[in-house]
Amino acid sequence: MVEYDGAHHRDARQYERDRARARQLQALGWVPYSYSATTLRCQPQLILRDADQALGRPDDPGRLDTWYSLMQDSTFTAAGMARFRARL
Repeated sequence: MVEYDGAHHRDARQYERDRARARQLQALGWVPYSYSATTLRCQPQLILRDADQALGRPDDPGRLDTWYSLMQDSTFTAAGMARFRARL
């Protein structure tokens, strides 16, 4: 199971809820993989590698080509933000 964890997950109460949830998922046989926004934006190959390992398939970084293409068009890049601002 892959999930995005935002900064609010570092709040002490939220962190405790998250740990309890992780234990429940593990009891059901699920292994949660949590990633930050930085990893999602800047190191997607780490997420893909973990997924490949969990599924027992060979790592194929070429599958990220579509991801990188989508990211280029997003507001997470300078070029994407410039295009967005130009439309405003």
